[in-house]
Order: sequence, then structure tokens, then C-alpha cells
Amino acid sequence: MPKKAIVKSKKVSLTPKIEAKIKPKVKAVKKSKAKIVPSVLLVGQKPTMNYVLYTINQMKDAKVIVIKARGKSIHKAVDITEILRRRFLTNLVVKDIAIGTQEVDDARTNQKRRISTIEITIKV
Repeated sequence: MPKKAIVKSKKVSLTPKIEAKIKPKVKAVKKSKAKIVPSVLLVGQKPTMNYVLYTINQMKDAKVIVIKARGKSIHKAVDITEILRRRFLTNLVVKDIAIGTQEVDDARTNQKRRISTIEITIKV
């Protein structure tokens, strides 16, 4: 039976720059509770059904959606929510409705104007 060869390896000291290139880069990952990040829908001048269909597609990925509108688009945000709740997603729950006012500088009169805002948070 042949003898097994024992190989002793010497530890070679490398410069810090070379060691940094050789070592694998590992990032520490903190374990935390998964937060539900809401998807945001900004309502504008497009037809109402465009926003309804977009919201239905977003419900596949995000379980919480925030519908935001301001000014003349507020009624459209309410319509979108009601169409979703009554026709398409009967298990839809309106979690929160927040109304507010934003101050905007008016370019024509150089004064501040107040614009109403609404945020409707929905959840499946």
C-alpha cells in the first residue's frame, strides 16, 4: 500500500488591495417583517375605465393601492373606487380616505392657490 503524501501549504500574505479583490463581497441582510408597499395611482384626465383596468392589473402584484387625485379629478377618483368595488372586485375594502389641501403658486396672479386633494386607500 503506497504512503499518502502529506502536503503542507504555506499561508501567503497578500497586500490589502489584492485581498480585497479576492475576498467575496457579502452584504449583511437584516431580517425584518415584510412591509406591504402600496401601489400609487395618480388620477388625471384619461378616461375612467383606463384607471379601472390599470388598478385591476395592479391588484395581481400589490394588495394595497392608493388612489390619489386633486382638484377637478377628485370625482373621478371616487368613481374609480366605486366601479371597482361594485362591478369588478366585490371583496374590495376601502381602508382609508384622506382629504386635504395643497397650496400652489399661481403663475398668472403670483399668489398662492389652495387645491383640494384626496387619497383613497383600497385593499383586496
